[in-house]
Amino acid sequence: AVPDFFKPPSTTTFPPDFWQERLMQPATVMLVAEQAGAVIGYLYGDTIGAMETSSTYERPRFYIHHLGVDAAHRNQGVGSALVAAAKAVARSQGISLLALTTWTFNESAVRFFVQQGFTVYNYRMWMRLEGE
Repeated sequence: AVPDFFKPPSTTTFPPDFWQERLMQPATVMLVAEQAGAVIGYLYGDTIGAMETSSTYERPRFYIHHLGVDAAHRNQGVGSALVAAAKAVARSQGISLLALTTWTFNESAVRFFVQQGFTVYNYRMWMRLEGE
């Protein structure tokens, strides 16, 4: 979806240096789901709170950047287990808010997150200006 925005997946999409840098950050949380020694899902997040601005208060949060489950293992509770583990990490750090961003075209992800208890709290919008 949205091929003029997203690059096609490749070996350079998330190179090892990207992950090494993230894993060195104390706020990074990486959760991995395994089955028979094989990785079947992961959740990458962080516990960096939302910063205070002139119009909003600082807000501790666990932010989910990525959640992925191997296609052959979807609808088997793997994603739910990863979200439950993220909740446990958040609670252990006194954080009571999980947040994430998902794309409207990814209807299965939207349904999944709603089933997990997430609700929409803001909208980001864009307008393409064709021929102008």
